[in-house]
Amino acid sequence: ELKMKTPENDDEKKSESKEEVTYKQAIKSYQYSSIEGLAARSIYKQHITDKADPSSSNMKKIMQEIRKDLPSNIHLSYDNGSMFIRFDESNPRFIQAMLIGLKDTPYFNGCF
Repeated sequence: ELKMKTPENDDEKKSESKEEVTYKQAIKSYQYSSIEGLAARSIYKQHITDKADPSSSNMKKIMQEIRKDLPSNIHLSYDNGSMFIRFDESNPRFIQAMLIGLKDTPYFNGCF
């Protein structure tokens, strides 16, 4: 019988490396935040004055994603890449993201 290797049955499962723990401790607080004035630096800054109806279903979905769903779903790992998210506090339609490449790829530790 062939048994698929999963985290639940992997006898070789390792705890997080010291490098991984140190990375997470040092960088976690920078992973997600709001920044005032982000919209003004955006390539789409000409849309800053576009009217967004705060009661619209789209705006409600954006706010739910930014405030509730996004912070708990952002990946952070030294070996397996990381994500960093910034959004404009006064205009949350403007979001900036940075991805860091995976280990064992040409993109390792590169910021994109």
